[in-house]
Amino acid sequence: MFMTPTVLHHPALRKRILITVAIPFALFAAAFASSIYARSLPGIICCTAGLLATGLTTAILARRVTEIVRVITSQYDALQNAQSGHQEAEERLRAIAFELESARQLADAASQAKSDFLARMSHEIRTPMTAILGYADKILDVGDQTVSRNDCVRVIKRSGEHLLALINDILDLSKVEAGKMEIESLSCAPASILSDVASIMRVRAQEKQLDFIVEREGPLPERIVTDPTRLRQILINLIGNAVKFTQHGRVKVIARLTGPTTLVIEVSDTGIGLTPDQIRRLFRAFEQGDASTARRFGGSGLGLCVSHRLAQMLGGEIVARSEEGAGSAFTLTIPTGDLTGVRMIDSDAAFAPVPVAAPHILDATTLAGRRVLLADDTDLNRDLVSYILQRYGATVDEASDGLQAVALARQAMAAGAPYDAVLMDVEMPGLDGYSATSRLRFSGYDAPILALTAHAMSDVRDRCIDAGCNDYLAKPINPVDLAKAILKHARLKAA
Repeated sequence: MFMTPTVLHHPALRKRILITVAIPFALFAAAFASSIYARSLPGIICCTAGLLATGLTTAILARRVTEIVRVITSQYDALQNAQSGHQEAEERLRAIAFELESARQLADAASQAKSDFLARMSHEIRTPMTAILGYADKILDVGDQTVSRNDCVRVIKRSGEHLLALINDILDLSKVEAGKMEIESLSCAPASILSDVASIMRVRAQEKQLDFIVEREGPLPERIVTDPTRLRQILINLIGNAVKFTQHGRVKVIARLTGPTTLVIEVSDTGIGLTPDQIRRLFRAFEQGDASTARRFGGSGLGLCVSHRLAQMLGGEIVARSEEGAGSAFTLTIPTGDLTGVRMIDSDAAFAPVPVAAPHILDATTLAGRRVLLADDTDLNRDLVSYILQRYGATVDEASDGLQAVALARQAMAAGAPYDAVLMDVEMPGLDGYSATSRLRFSGYDAPILALTAHAMSDVRDRCIDAGCNDYLAKPINPVDLAKAILKHARLKAA
């Protein structure tokens, strides 16, 4: 054991073996040989005793060497383990450094995305706001007789609608990203949805003198199971983009059934087209070809991103192909659900142009005789909503907070003349609209209460309904929708 190279390479041990064993053993062996040669019995005995003593010493030394070898081996193993641990530590440090660098890059990318978002939103908000404020100043300039006030009002209204559409796109994107977008599975008629959207977009195409074609390839199911609201939203975006980015030529929509349960709707155009690099970036938020595209055609670039996410949530996808200067084609595929027993439509009549219904005319008699309580803590909001209601013939009482609204509603109920509707802003100081509604319902107030709020998230709507509201209207208020909601719930209460 102790003659291994590892042991012999230990200087102190090698010297001790030489002095204690090797030299005495050699001397006694030489003396023993001489004694035998001389036939000297005393010499043989002495040499034999010396060799035995040397052997005993060797045995003792062997045990010591064994101990030394065990110590050296232990130290060697410890050194090897230390070196291995050092290597493992270095590898862990390298892994940690890599993770930290990856995290830094992600943080930098997130910071850049936030900066890009803020810059894009600043541009998208400031552009219509500039028009709103500028044309408002023109209206106020009473000294300029050449100003067409109606034209100014149209610009202000159009800019306001653009801002509202931008806010809706941001809300939709945020709900999708947060997993808060709710998808329904309802039976609906795809031909009817496509025909309705086409009727709206056909007007825009005709304004630009574009050919607008809607076709089917083969029979289509009369009904499918999907979310009709989200399907309509996707189609409005895809067809609207095709019309927007096409200056000459046509926009074509083709619907077909591929496989047993897959509906395909392809929207193609002869517009400006896209480069391969633009296609790769197409479904990212705020991407819109390049900066010149945004300047020429407007828009935030959010709609297509939202539509792509919605298509995925419906179980389908959107695929784009395009050639710069030669137009684009966007193909939407969605599952139809089980079509067993579903009638198939094999007629083009389902896609015939649907005449756009004339807007429902509301006048000063629409809400005549109706009493409405309006609760809102903002003077401007109360002034505007009161003006709308009075224009339709309603009598309006106002409350500036929840406590006042509860008191007025209870007084009217006690007098036997409850309001036909209470319009309740949900965010008010003191007692908010949720609590005010809950108090009224707890006290037995059963007249219609309609929530008015600038919040447009689905959880706010649910909270309003849970508090006891009959309906929910998001600000900015559409006058026609407001009047219709009051009529609807007043009639339901009367019935």
